Amino acid sequence: MSAAACGRTAPPPARRRRAWWRRATGAGGRRRHAAARDPRPAGAGEAQYAIFCTPCHGAAGAGDGMIVRHGFPAPPSYHTARLRAAPARHFYDVIGDGYGIMYGYGDRLAPPDRWAVVAYIRALQLSRLPRAAEAAP
Repeated sequence: MSAAACGRTAPPPARRRRAWWRRATGAGGRRRHAAARDPRPAGAGEAQYAIFCTPCHGAAGAGDGMIVRHGFPAPPSYHTARLRAAPARHFYDVIGDGYGIMYGYGDRLAPPDRWAVVAYIRALQLSRLPRAAEAAP
């Protein structure tokens, strides 16, 4: 039975197959941000952050979690200028691979969950920025 008879289109010749596959699957070229196409609810990142990140980074991301209060070295605050300027991919990579003494959570958090946590970290950072009305003299 031919592909056309089944209602499907046949793939193009081999010289164009790679481009066809990329268009069909959305892969290749400029990839869109994974969080932009993630159908998870907005609170998914907050829930994962509360489970995996709050013990060290604290609820507000200031680096004052419960583990730190018991003598563990404090992680940097998400509200420093360096981490506010860091790209989202930096947070994603640190969550997956760890950094310094931080354990990597790549085996515990799936990539969409990591992107959800990154989005929540960005929300925490934005919550500490002064509002335009407060900043203007």
